[in-house]
Amino acid sequence: MCEIAYRLIIHNVIPGLFKSVILDFISAGEACIISWELITIFHQYGEPIWAVLAFMCMIIKTYRFKIDCASCPYNHLLALLKGYISTKDACIRIIFQFLGGSVFFRWQSYVWDFGLTPIHIGRAYWTAYGRCTAWLADLTWVGFLYEFTGSLLCNIAATIIFDFELFSKVSVHWRIFASSGITMSLVIVCFHHTGGFFQPLLAFARTFGCIGVLRDVTVLDHIVVYWVGATLGAVLAMYTSPYVKKLIMALTWRHRGHKSVKVKGIEEALPLVEDHAHNI
Repeated sequence: MCEIAYRLIIHNVIPGLFKSVILDFISAGEACIISWELITIFHQYGEPIWAVLAFMCMIIKTYRFKIDCASCPYNHLLALLKGYISTKDACIRIIFQFLGGSVFFRWQSYVWDFGLTPIHIGRAYWTAYGRCTAWLADLTWVGFLYEFTGSLLCNIAATIIFDFELFSKVSVHWRIFASSGITMSLVIVCFHHTGGFFQPLLAFARTFGCIGVLRDVTVLDHIVVYWVGATLGAVLAMYTSPYVKKLIMALTWRHRGHKSVKVKGIEEALPLVEDHAHNI
């Protein structure tokens, strides 16, 4: 249903802020529904089945990627920092993402309330605000580091893997599987510490206002770990990815057998890397 809605809106609505917020609303809601059903699978069938299906969902979502549809709030912050959109547009689109996650969860709860299977019975009640359980198991600063580092590494890896200048001969299928594999690995590492969300909206949809089990989790804890941690990781990744790319190109250039040369009496290692990067 979301795929049909995307196509209808993309092909029939005039480009502008209205079109963008509607697409963001649907994309955010879809992501939250998938996330909730994956955690249902985890509760019912265990971590191995959950990990396999979560990895498959990442792959499918990447194949279905549409640049007009954004479900992650910090994507708009990054676009704002790059100067692609205005502050007003970024704020409005982020608000509609959170609205989409909340509204779709309400619709999902209505489906659960039909009680179609034993799994559905009572699920809406036990996943509601104030009755659900939080995933944060460590101290706030430790949880912050997990979400920050996971978001940082995921975004750097995705940027490098999908750089067609660095890997011009690599197929898009390899890129998708490699990026999804790295993300899934980091999620598994962080899973029993914070839930491994790396995405403020998904953390909001699944854990905001939930009761801590292993420790008390306040609203401030949630914001610091899941919103600030993941967002700062993504912002830092945006600024560090170009340097990682330059390092990879320098190592590749050296591996191909190019030696250092002297420029005005000063020996500089790999003096042609910058020119090579600009000429590709």
